[in-house]
Amino acid sequence: MMQYEFNEELSGPRIRLRQTRPDPGTAEVMFRAIDTSREHLRPWCPWERTTCRIEDSMTYLQEKEEATASGKLVEYGIY
Repeated sequence: MMQYEFNEELSGPRIRLRQTRPDPGTAEVMFRAIDTSREHLRPWCPWERTTCRIEDSMTYLQEKEEATASGKLVEYGIY
């Protein structure tokens, strides 16, 4: 399988984008953000209903990492 490489971080004068990685801390932060915003997310984000545990967020991050490695997707967090 061909490995694709994307910039780890992109930045501008007032923004920094950093690739998300499958680690427990990131999964927990993602899950907490989803869990505390469910009512707002529900109309637009169908995955809200299937993200019930921190492990669900970790699974998403692992699947995203595989998709990034194959060149199908890259995802950045906004900082």
